[in-house]
Amino acid sequence: MQDDERLREALLELQDLRQREARMLDETRTLFRVLNTLQTVSTKDQAFDTLLTSSMDVLKADLVCVFAHQDGAMRIVASTQPDLCALSDARASAFAPIALSDVPIFGKPRNLADISTLMPWSDLAGLADPDRDPLRSLLSAPLNLGDGQTPGALVALHRQSAHFTNADRRLLSRITALAGQTLTSLELQIRNRLLAATIDGSSSGFAIANARDPNRPLIFVNPAFESLSGYSSAEVIGKNCRFMNAEPKTSSERARLRETVRTNGTGTFVMRNKRRDGSLFWNELSLFPVMGADGTPEFLVATQTDVSPRVTAQRQSETNRQRMLEALSHTDNGFLLLDKDLTILFSNARFHQILPAPGLGWAEGSSTRENLAAHLATIPAPQLARAPDISQLDLHAIAQSTAATEMALPDGRTLLIRAQSTAEDGLVVSTTDITPTKTAEHTLRSRVAAIEHAPDGIAIADPSGRIVHANPSLCTILQARSETALLGRRWSTFYKNDNAQALIRDITKRLAAQGQASDQLAFGGQGSDRRWHDVALRQVDEVGVILIVRDITEQREVRRKRSELDQQLNQARRQQVVSQMAAGLAHDFNNLLSAITGSALLITGDAATDTKVRTHADRITAAGQQAAWLVNRLLDLGRDIQDSAEFDLRQSIKSATDLLSVTLAPGVKLQSDLASQPLLVLGSPTEMTQIALNIMLNAQDALSTEGGTLRVGLHQVTTPTTPPRVGRLDPGRSYGALTVTDDGSGISGEDMEKIFEPYFSTKGAQGTGLGLATVASMVVAAHGAISVTSTPGQGTTVTIYLPLGADPKTPDQDQSETTRADLSGTLILVVDDETEVADVIGSYLERLGAEVAVVSDPELAVESIQEDPEAWSAIVSDYDMGAFSGGDLVAEVTRIAPNLPILIVTALSRRLADPRVSAPAVKGIFSKPPDLRQISRIIAKEARHTERQES
Repeated sequence: MQDDERLREALLELQDLRQREARMLDETRTLFRVLNTLQTVSTKDQAFDTLLTSSMDVLKADLVCVFAHQDGAMRIVASTQPDLCALSDARASAFAPIALSDVPIFGKPRNLADISTLMPWSDLAGLADPDRDPLRSLLSAPLNLGDGQTPGALVALHRQSAHFTNADRRLLSRITALAGQTLTSLELQIRNRLLAATIDGSSSGFAIANARDPNRPLIFVNPAFESLSGYSSAEVIGKNCRFMNAEPKTSSERARLRETVRTNGTGTFVMRNKRRDGSLFWNELSLFPVMGADGTPEFLVATQTDVSPRVTAQRQSETNRQRMLEALSHTDNGFLLLDKDLTILFSNARFHQILPAPGLGWAEGSSTRENLAAHLATIPAPQLARAPDISQLDLHAIAQSTAATEMALPDGRTLLIRAQSTAEDGLVVSTTDITPTKTAEHTLRSRVAAIEHAPDGIAIADPSGRIVHANPSLCTILQARSETALLGRRWSTFYKNDNAQALIRDITKRLAAQGQASDQLAFGGQGSDRRWHDVALRQVDEVGVILIVRDITEQREVRRKRSELDQQLNQARRQQVVSQMAAGLAHDFNNLLSAITGSALLITGDAATDTKVRTHADRITAAGQQAAWLVNRLLDLGRDIQDSAEFDLRQSIKSATDLLSVTLAPGVKLQSDLASQPLLVLGSPTEMTQIALNIMLNAQDALSTEGGTLRVGLHQVTTPTTPPRVGRLDPGRSYGALTVTDDGSGISGEDMEKIFEPYFSTKGAQGTGLGLATVASMVVAAHGAISVTSTPGQGTTVTIYLPLGADPKTPDQDQSETTRADLSGTLILVVDDETEVADVIGSYLERLGAEVAVVSDPELAVESIQEDPEAWSAIVSDYDMGAFSGGDLVAEVTRIAPNLPILIVTALSRRLADPRVSAPAVKGIFSKPPDLRQISRIIAKEARHTERQES
């Protein structure tokens, strides 16, 4: 009995198993039929028609509709009863109590036995045949409409209560899943065409031929093809599959297939084929091309279905699975198949490439979180800190959403992730690396923003020159009311001056011949109202003509002024060379004149000299003074002597900064701070602009190749405390101070002593060495001074002081020329390598009571001072004495005896720019032949002052 009982149980289990297998087989066949039908559609309308017809047939429904929820309203987008699609939103929203209540049709599959419990009967009346009973049963499943944004649902209705079963619900869910894939594939088109073709055609034999070979040889066949035809892949690879065709040669279907294959077209064909064993079967063939990267057909894909009795559902299911895995292994998208615990059941190679996980490799049986952690371990810590934590990625939440999700990776890439739930509560996850697309979008947005905000006018014109797009700057430059006013007009019509049209014709010819052209065109009226535009055109394929217009009116004017100043500066440098040559001659003449006029002065001052001799001596003195005037004229040789006038120093500095601003090197910033009140100086405005521009250009040259900052300041100062390196500063005098500061390389201490020497330059072959020497000469001639401070590696500051208002009063100017100085009790050292000049000066000072020591070697003079610094009352020294100059003498003496008065006598006083002679100890600078009376008065004054200090 126990054995019988066990046998009955086994039989019952077997019967139940067979029933389940039969249901599964029937369900699988239904899905295959729907899938095969969906494969043939090419538009959304065809997909909806197929979905509605198949669902109504499979579910034995009275009405099937596709609902969409858009902008807060329910809409019927497709229906087996077409007139329902024309219902108003209010009418279609009769189902709103279901869609928006606690039983939403857009959330998950629903099977409602009687919808009258949720909504009034009157709302259901007229949705089907109004002469029959109202609709009662409702079966729904969410439907992906393909756009990734609009919630959709497929709803089947029946007049009988509880008409639909849970099996119908599962079947409808799978049908909508297939339909959603089809709709999504139609939306994606080219990007997922190979994947959609493989998946949609996976229920039949699958073969791929090389479309670029005229013979169309097969390069791939799947196991279903082998099973269907009886041929192995080895037997058919490399051959054309026409050997299987059993259609008569006169068959129109065969001719249509041949033409479609020849043109790499698309089509569906039903014809007789022959298996390897010779048996015939009817084959439904679907043919479509797959495009390559160049946009031409690369593969020809054929799906084949035996419309003869099909193989068992188990074999077909396994075949479908293998085809799917094979297809997913060759797609550009990454795929994961996960169970409900997110354990990996399958992953393709592309997924490994997108998210590499060393050590795990997304292998079957590993967990998703473990693989994500392994991937994150390959990312440097700084990148991890700047990106979202992808280890907490919620795939279930993505599956519930109808839209794909973008995810930013720590390494800067962006992925598009899609997930869909399976019937076993698992997940199918697909990933696409959209980094190139995002990068291209960002680049495009950046370029558009740059064009819209560019200061230059930019436009796109058609081949005839009509503007089709313009940025705001072009509207401003062409003085149009708006950007719209430019559209449709030829750009050339904006230039109507006399020679503009000839230039435009020349530009057009060059554009046609070379693909680009440019020129400068006059725009507007005459005189100050005329503007100048730099117009450049470039032909760009598939875009048109790019027009760039730049207003260069100010630049032209600045370049003109800069050219004039450059010519003036070059002229000044040439004149400086000539002047240096003249200075050598003047030096020798002045030394001779010093001896002559000094000797005549001694004769005149001698009481024993009779009147006749004194008359001759006076005549010699007058001739010497005339000769000195001629020598000074010789010193002016080569110099551009301009008329002096009172002008505002700010205007010259402003002109210099304007000229500099248009020639700034890349990366250089110019900052200016000019006085708010006028600073009136006496001199030449052009000469001052030359001085300022020369100093600014030197400062720019000192900056590094990466750039830097150039600061220009102009302010009024009184009694500057910084000792000048060139010229003299009078106490209590107001000066206009021009300060130029750079943050460049600076000047070394050794070079600082030489920067104002002629022909000295730190620029190598790029410099002449005359720039600062010329500037120093100009500043000294204007009774100004120059100070320089610099720190190597940090920068340099150059300050030019120019006296404001009238010239200062010369010391002792009000003293009578007949006043005779008393030098009794003084010890004076006279230094000059010209002994005749030294003897004359010494003899004159001795006649006034001084004790005088005359030396011709300046180094010997320094030794004499060093032996007894307190013994000497004053020093009268020549400047031009060979290697050891008067400047060297001043430097050494002020170090030994800071309070010892020094008077400098030089044949080139008007050119003296040695900063050392600006020391406080230097009480006067005299040109040769010297005014011995003035020298004696200053010595008497300073010597007495020294004696008072000592006492």
